[in-house]
Amino acid sequence: MTPSAVAPETSNRLLLVCVVAEEVLPFDVKVPNATTVKPMRAADMGQGKRQKSADALF
Repeated sequence: MTPSAVAPETSNRLLLVCVVAEEVLPFDVKVPNATTVKPMRAADMGQGKRQKSADALF
C-alpha cells in the first residue's frame, strides 16, 4: 500500500460517518427504468435468458 492510500476499512468508516452526519447518501440512487425492470422481474421468477458464460453476455 502506498503512503497516500486509505485502507478499505477506513474508507468504509468515513462513508458511514458521512451518511449518518448528513442523513443522505453521497451519490445519486438511480431507479431502474421499465426496460431494466422487466428482465429483473423475469429473473426473479426463474425466467429469462441464460448464457453459458459471462463473455456470452457481451
